[in-house]
Amino acid sequence: GSLLLLAAALALTSPAARADEVQGVILARQARAALDQGDSERALELLEQARLEWPDSDLVRHGMADAFTARGEINAALIEYRKALSGAHADRARFNSGALMSAAAEVALSAAGVPLDVAGLGPDVDPAALIEAIDAALPQLELARDQFLESLALRPDAAARESVAALTARMDALAAMKEELEQRQDESEDDGEDENQDENDESDDQDQDQDQDQDQDDDQQQDGDQEQDGEPSPPDQDQDAQDEPPEQDPQQPPQPQPVPPLTAAERAELLDKLEQLEQRALALERARRARERVGVERDW
Repeated sequence: GSLLLLAAALALTSPAARADEVQGVILARQARAALDQGDSERALELLEQARLEWPDSDLVRHGMADAFTARGEINAALIEYRKALSGAHADRARFNSGALMSAAAEVALSAAGVPLDVAGLGPDVDPAALIEAIDAALPQLELARDQFLESLALRPDAAARESVAALTARMDALAAMKEELEQRQDESEDDGEDENQDENDESDDQDQDQDQDQDQDDDQQQDGDQEQDGEPSPPDQDQDAQDEPPEQDPQQPPQPQPVPPLTAAERAELLDKLEQLEQRALALERARRARERVGVERDW
C-alpha cells in the first residue's frame, strides 16, 4: 500500500511543487529502501525528517505505520493509520488497520495455542486458558472486520471483500471452539464433583467400617468379661429361633405349650404359690357364705 502511495506522490509531483514536498518524497523513498533492507530504525529517522518537510502527507504516515509494524509497535502503527483516515487514501488506511488488527489477534491466539477450528482441539488442552484467549481476540477481530467493511464502503476492493469473508469464518470458528471448551469445562467440573462425592462416600464407608469394628471389639471384650465373671453368655439367636413355638392358626383353638422339666427349686416355688392361691380362695368362699347367712337372718 505504501509503495503505491509513493508512486502516486511522485507522479503528482510537478516542477511547480514546493521544495519541501519534493524533499519529503525523497526522504520517504529513502525510508522505504531502508525498511526493505530491515533497518526500521533508519527508516523512522528518515520519515521523521520527511514529516518535518511534508507534515500532512499520507505517504509519510503510511511509511511510519509500516516502520512501527516492522518494530512490533502495533499501537503506534495504528495511531499513524488513524491519522490517515481523513486523507485521500482513507480506504487504504482502513484496510491496513484491519490487516494489522487481525494479524495481531492471530499472533495472540497462536501464542495461546488456539487452533484453527474445533477439530484441532486436543483432549489435553486447558479450556480456561483457551477461552480467555478467544475472549480477548474476538473483539479485536470484530474491529478488524469493521475496518475492512469501511474500506469496502469507500472503494470496492476484492482483497477487502475476501478479508471480510475470512474474518467472519474465523470468528464463527472461534465461537464454536469456545462453546466446545465451555462444554468440556462443565463436564470436567461435574466429574470433579462426582469424584469428590465418591471420595466422601468412601471416607464415610471407612468411618462406618471402623465404627462397626470398634463395636465388634467392644462386644467381644464384654463377652470375655462376662465369661471371666462366670456369667452365662446370652442364648444364641439361632437357638432362640428354633425354640420359638410355631404360629397358631387363628381358626383353631390354641394348643397347650409343652412345659420343660422343672428343677426341684422350681417345683417347690410352684407348690407354694398354689397353696397361697388355695388359701385365698377358701377365705373368699367363707366370706361369701357369711354374707349370705347374714342376709337370710335379716329377712326373718
